[in-house]
Amino acid sequence: MKFSGHVFSFFLPDQVALVYWSDGAEVGFTLDQYKKQQDVVQAIRTIEFQGGKTNTAQALRLLRTQVFQVNIGGGQLGQINLVELISGH
Repeated sequence: MKFSGHVFSFFLPDQVALVYWSDGAEVGFTLDQYKKQQDVVQAIRTIEFQGGKTNTAQALRLLRTQVFQVNIGGGQLGQINLVELISGH
């Protein structure tokens, strides 16, 4: 997660969400949760490496069903500028 924190310390899109996964997947934070760059970087840096398998399918399902939702800042799918996928392997 250090790499992601480093990337977001240089720029901050209008909205950022975080989904992390190994054997399962979790939403770290939603698109409407943080507005300040330092808050995003700090939140990213607090996520610990999970280990285990890489269940990317479950992570993508969470993105679709819990992150890219209008009621939590998701807007239209055509508005997404960046989706960063990082594997621990």
